[in-house]
Amino acid sequence: MKILILGSRGNLGQDLVAVFSAASFPAVINAVAYSNADGAEDPASRPIAWKLNAEVPGELARAARKAGAAPPSSRSRVVQANGACFPR
Repeated sequence: MKILILGSRGNLGQDLVAVFSAASFPAVINAVAYSNADGAEDPASRPIAWKLNAEVPGELARAARKAGAAPPSSRSRVVQANGACFPR
């Protein structure tokens, strides 16, 4: 199966690549974020922080819904890897 990990070069993204490299289910994982809290308060940086943390996830969700993807349900099986739990 294929997994798309957005932000795979960041700290979290690299860990996600390691955890999901052997996954047997399709997934889209968004690990992209503007995480500089002070920078997000700066009027010059606020638009990019908003785009990365609000608009991009919204667009990704709309695209996934349009493609027929569904969010995990409460009855989904869970995959545990490296001490973390992930919906399957």
